[in-house]
Amino acid sequence: MGIGLVCALLVGLYVLSRLVGAGIRRTGRTGRRMGRLTMYSRLALIGIGVYFTVALYSMFAPFDSAATGLEFEPLQLGTVLGTGFGFGVVVFGVVLAVHRAIAPTIRDVMERRHTVPAHSRRRYWVSVAVVSIGASMALILVLTTQLAVFWYLVVITPIVYCWLLLRLPVVSGACRTRDPTVPERSRLEGCFERLDRELPGIIVFDDEAEDLAAKLVGTNAVRTLYVQASLLADTTDDELAAVIAAEAEKNRRYFYQRYVLVYLAWCACLVTMVVIVAQVITVLALNGDPDTPLAWVALAGVSIVSMFGGNRLVRRTIYPADRAATSVVDPDVVRRVYDRYAETITVVDQEQTREDPNRKLAVEPPMADRIRRIEREHDLEPMELSHVADERTEGDSVDRDSGWHTSTRVAIGRRLAAMDATAFAQFVATFRSEWGRACTVTEAAEDWIDVVATREDGTHELLRTVHRPSDEPVTADELTSERGRIECDTTVETVLVITTGRIDESVEALPSDPTVVDGQRLVELIEDADLEDELAATPA
Repeated sequence: MGIGLVCALLVGLYVLSRLVGAGIRRTGRTGRRMGRLTMYSRLALIGIGVYFTVALYSMFAPFDSAATGLEFEPLQLGTVLGTGFGFGVVVFGVVLAVHRAIAPTIRDVMERRHTVPAHSRRRYWVSVAVVSIGASMALILVLTTQLAVFWYLVVITPIVYCWLLLRLPVVSGACRTRDPTVPERSRLEGCFERLDRELPGIIVFDDEAEDLAAKLVGTNAVRTLYVQASLLADTTDDELAAVIAAEAEKNRRYFYQRYVLVYLAWCACLVTMVVIVAQVITVLALNGDPDTPLAWVALAGVSIVSMFGGNRLVRRTIYPADRAATSVVDPDVVRRVYDRYAETITVVDQEQTREDPNRKLAVEPPMADRIRRIEREHDLEPMELSHVADERTEGDSVDRDSGWHTSTRVAIGRRLAAMDATAFAQFVATFRSEWGRACTVTEAAEDWIDVVATREDGTHELLRTVHRPSDEPVTADELTSERGRIECDTTVETVLVITTGRIDESVEALPSDPTVVDGQRLVELIEDADLEDELAATPA
């Protein structure tokens, strides 16, 4: 009877999943909202399935050995493991039923899909199976044996590893991935040719929730490069090559594998600390017998040493990666792209201060330290860092509004930086026309392009557009010298200086008092006016 109920449960979940999939299709949603709705529906159905499975297991005991296994006999590990395995198979069946039911809906509604490599599909389902069955076996062991803590420590390692594996973009964002276009593949081929390495499998994803903009995983013939679509759209060939070169060197030195081992050491340390506390409570409060406390203390010490040693080992892969990037791309380009993408090409928080203990335990040095190291190695003048916290002296950090750098504003800034001067002037003309101005782009000069905007009352204003990196200033000399003097055939009543860089203080001190808009203010105006789509439509 129990097995029949389990089968009925799986069939019922499959039918329920199909109904949910049909409802999703009828909503007519596409893109990111569609993907999120599908994922949430899948998680909800899996939760329902697990709940009913537990209920059936408790009420009807579908596995005959469960009653014997729950007698808390420490020597019946075979029975207990069999019970946990059977329970895990049911959970895995729930996951498989829901996935198979909703997957066709995803294929129907998504316009762009990527070809998932066979090894990725195998790795995905092996991970799901290990997590489902392994977690169930660990749960039963914890509940039924006196050696629960020991078995928990043994079983948790592959579970944590497989969970980290599930965090790959191909799994967590499967609804928002695709194959690269021909131009994108051509650019990436050029990057790997400069590195004298073979092109790996490529998966492009579009998900602002993902932590990394580029991630090269795997070894030898099964390497796969996951790359954010915005990174391909907003970078030049040299900037993209710098990011890829650093990522390729990290992959060659097994950065992500070492990164996983560090977190496993953290997990082992946490478990052993909990065990030690439990042993102390047992001895002091319950007058119990401790189970080899010295062994647990020794294991905790080994875990702590492994954790710190692993951190040092992982950090040692970063500086060689930076040297690999500067060997194929101009160091000045490398430091600028590092500054711009500081939050999305590293796995650590860039807002940490020197007093933050997490900074000492981070698996990567802060981006500011990496940029300053590049400047020292290549005798470059220190640049002002705009996207990372720079700490030149102890406790003296750069004052900047960390809340300003939202994902939307960062994306707008990247798009502006990827434009050329002509495209930037065209966008400024489009932007100003939203306020009822008729805009005309004049002939381009060496460093700027002027846009003449005509108001409804017939008066005119001149917009001087200056496209340059975010850390380069527009100075007063550029506006007052013979070369930079503002001249126009039409009489203008107002002059605005608009730049993607920053405005030097000398400009604000000019007697003419021009209106200035720097890169940060421009990003805020674009966001307030909801012109992200117009910005994306402007050719880079």
